[in-house]
Amino acid sequence: MKKISISKKTAGILLTVICLIQLGVSLYFGSQKSFLMCDELFTYGAANYDGGIMMEFPLNDWKNDEVFMEYVTPGENAFSYEIPYENQSLDVHPPLYYYLIHTISSFNPYEFSYWTGIGLNIVLFLGCTVVLYFLVYELVKSRGCALMTCLFYVLSYGGLNTMLFIRMYMLFALALLLHLLVYIRYWEREKIPVKGYVFLGLTLVLGAMTQYYFLIAAFFLGVWYTFKLLFKKRFRELGIYLGTVAAAAAVSLSLFSPMWDQIFHGSRGTQAQDKFWVFEGFPRSLLNMFNIISDQMFRGYLWLVLGVIAVLLIAFAVRFKRLPLREGSRILPVIFMAAGYFLLVTKIAPEVTDRYMMPLFPVVLLLAFCFLYVLIYELLPVKKQLALAVCVAFGLFLCIPTLKGRVPAYAYSGMKEHTELMKQYSDKKAVYIDREFYWWEYYDLIQVMKENSDFYVISYARIIQDEIDSALEYTAEDEEVIVYVGNTQLDEEITEYIKNTVKAKEMVLLDQFSRYTVYRAIR
Repeated sequence: MKKISISKKTAGILLTVICLIQLGVSLYFGSQKSFLMCDELFTYGAANYDGGIMMEFPLNDWKNDEVFMEYVTPGENAFSYEIPYENQSLDVHPPLYYYLIHTISSFNPYEFSYWTGIGLNIVLFLGCTVVLYFLVYELVKSRGCALMTCLFYVLSYGGLNTMLFIRMYMLFALALLLHLLVYIRYWEREKIPVKGYVFLGLTLVLGAMTQYYFLIAAFFLGVWYTFKLLFKKRFRELGIYLGTVAAAAAVSLSLFSPMWDQIFHGSRGTQAQDKFWVFEGFPRSLLNMFNIISDQMFRGYLWLVLGVIAVLLIAFAVRFKRLPLREGSRILPVIFMAAGYFLLVTKIAPEVTDRYMMPLFPVVLLLAFCFLYVLIYELLPVKKQLALAVCVAFGLFLCIPTLKGRVPAYAYSGMKEHTELMKQYSDKKAVYIDREFYWWEYYDLIQVMKENSDFYVISYARIIQDEIDSALEYTAEDEEVIVYVGNTQLDEEITEYIKNTVKAKEMVLLDQFSRYTVYRAIR
């Protein structure tokens, strides 16, 4: 296949420009981050809190922002790596990402910042872009296609959303791309070099220490290349290959000994095993997970993209009387891995949500662009540049939301107005009263309440007058108290009651978000 000529030096310059664009875009959207969902808050707690993964609930006692800061920062425990190790041994994930968060947090151990996680993810995001370039080049031998794929991954809604989500999925994506690159670069040769086995082992350990679902992707790639080596009767290399996988497993278990129990006997492991045998609702889950990929990476047009690729495949078959297996031979194991990961993870995942597909985002985008480029390139031999032009136009179409400034969901930009509002009342005390307990929303609420000088949380499910009286003794001299009311649907029923308990002359509606209503209780 004749390629559009872009020199290695020119490609290096253009890739640098793309990375600079990526840095600017990432910093812009990173600055929009104003809130942490509970799992992101757990990231900081798991990395830094020596009291376990969960924050202690400050019930029936006056607290201030120290309860939050002690949870999310290492404090006097800077560079104490036994904290993330022990916390993750009690959780369901391996510890590598939490080691990184703990390390960065330890340089400023008494301060909390969203940039701890966002900054780490930006570096990992940049790493994904560089690896993606080399991977696409190995697949189609076109620097133009590789650069184009990188540019549109950088500007994709899904890529930026992954960067903003302060969990291990950006690291997972990088580990997966590196693992794929090792296979495509070294396992497609007639003889696998020693460094191929070394890099394979390293990427296996990297992925295993990041997220256990990485092992699913590694499994499908392992199946593909095991059968390939068997078919070609390369038994010696197969033996070394399987030995490398076994050695990587041994190293991973030695680095994090709870891994075995978490995978096979832990709560998430047994849940996955149970879900594997239940097929009710599986088609709906597949469709929902497919739509997540489609919405975040293809603006909801993935079905159309697949249709166009199918038409091009038919046109290729009609014209050349064969399928493009030779041109796309290196792409086939990537397709096999992506399809296997998609099906199995959707089957066993605890819920249908975007995080589990985030590592697959760059892979799916890579496949779409490689297919379009190769097929158009082969079908239109007179105008080779048209293949790249069509893909560029397609990529620009996909990136319209980002180019228009649409803020990805995990920035939680909608919460900014609520946190900013509370900063105006940072000198006020706050009382939270609720009749129910939703632990995931509780962590949301604590982030907002910490803006107040002190806050008091009444026990859930029951409201005891003695507890309220005890709380209000502390506010006797305050002319104004901020009141958070949980379960907004009961608001009318209990507002008058709360007004009486806080001895307010007037309850002024201040804010509403999620299931909470916030008042200024003026005395």
